This record gives sequence, C-alpha cells and structure tokens, in this order.
Amino acid sequence: MRITFFKYSLILLVLFILEWWLLNYSPLLPENIPGTTVSVTGFLLAVTIIIIFIVAQKEFLKKNTRVGVLKLTLLCSGICLVAELVFQSLRLFFVVDATEYDYIKYFILGTFGVTLFYSLLALVIAFIIKKREMLS
Repeated sequence: MRITFFKYSLILLVLFILEWWLLNYSPLLPENIPGTTVSVTGFLLAVTIIIIFIVAQKEFLKKNTRVGVLKLTLLCSGICLVAELVFQSLRLFFVVDATEYDYIKYFILGTFGVTLFYSLLALVIAFIIKKREMLS
C-alpha cells in the first residue's frame, strides 16, 4: 500500500506542477474552453485527479481484492492531500503581492478545500469500481 500511495502522490504532484506551469506560464491554452464558460484550469485539475484516483484504486484492488470502499477512499484522499500539501507549499513562493493572511488562505483552501472536495469524488469512484468488481 505504501508504494502505491507514494507513487501516485508523486505522480499527482508532478502533474500539478506541469499543469500549473502550462496554464500560468505558457501561452498555449486559453483561459476558458472555447464556446463555454468552463475554466481550462478547473477542467484539467478534475480530469487529472479523476484519472489518478481510478488508476490508483484499480492497482490497489489488484493487490488487495478484499479492500473496502472506505479504504479506497482514504487511499485517494491521502494521495491528494500529500500532493496538494507539497504543491501548495511550492506555489506560495511564486505568489506575489499577497499579505500573510492571503498566504494562509491560499494554502488552506488550496490544500484542504481541494482534498475535501476530491475525497467525495474518490468515494463515488471507489463505490463504482467496487460495484463493477462485484458484478464481474
């Protein structure tokens, strides 16, 4: 479990950094998906995290077939929390013109807000994966 946990935390961290660079320092992508009001940043973040969660849960289930939905959810929540903690810590060095209050707000919302939201998504993904496993 530890290898899966740290492997996917590291992969997610690298993807966060690449995504952050691509969206903030590269002129390649627009701010919104053309023809919609959907933010490219939010969309890429969601897709990245969902893919990591699905792959991590499936890999963990291959090694531990008797694991439950709660444990799969906690695995993905931990992966997201570790990656977000490191990413938000690194990102704060690049935030300019912010007060100490802003730094704390960005860190807390970026780390715990994102992790809490995606933990709920991890629960849904774990439930779907376990349901499919039981049906097959």
